[in-house]
Amino acid sequence: MPASSHKVIKMGGKEYEFCRPKLKKWLELEDIRDDINKALKNWDSDEIARQSCLYVSTALSSGDVQDIAWYDVAIAISAIGSVCSLGYDFPFLRVELKDKKEAWDYCGRTWYIWLYMLAKEFGWTSEYIAELDVDDALALAQEIAVNEQIEKEFQWAISEVPYQSKDGFKPLDRPKWMLYNTSVSPIRKTKIRKEFLPVGAIVKHDTKYNEPEESDTTL
Repeated sequence: MPASSHKVIKMGGKEYEFCRPKLKKWLELEDIRDDINKALKNWDSDEIARQSCLYVSTALSSGDVQDIAWYDVAIAISAIGSVCSLGYDFPFLRVELKDKKEAWDYCGRTWYIWLYMLAKEFGWTSEYIAELDVDDALALAQEIAVNEQIEKEFQWAISEVPYQSKDGFKPLDRPKWMLYNTSVSPIRKTKIRKEFLPVGAIVKHDTKYNEPEESDTTL
């Protein structure tokens, strides 16, 4: 779970209690945070300041914060980000998104993407979806993505297309976040007592049959 579900943020001589937002507001804050990161990447100081103030004012519902000292705003951003952090490391969020947006994209579209996806899948109202816990919503979104991929693979397998390759059946490609981890942990060497060793010469897998090696033993 996140480090804390709420924090008291001091800014401009006032105290603001910030609680972990529900899905709709969390998505709004994430969109603004993406804009901050883009401004940082381009080192656009004016845009960094504007988006930073927007992030804090949106989170705290505090109105205009442009007159607040920059270090108070920076501390507030850090505190808000900590409260908004996710409780799970969702694999499908590791996907690297393209910098270019679709021609039909617009500011605020992220919420409607999620609204459409969850309403279509479960038939929930927009009010209900807006108040979903963020971790629950993201976990459901990943399961929806997994089920859609499995269904695509099934439809692919029963069609003629994957069997037209010279090498036989060609499975449908999976997104990177659904691929298995193929890394293998190194085998640990374990010492055993001499009396427990089998009788005769011990030959390792990488030793020639006529050149047995002594086992690593302890008395």
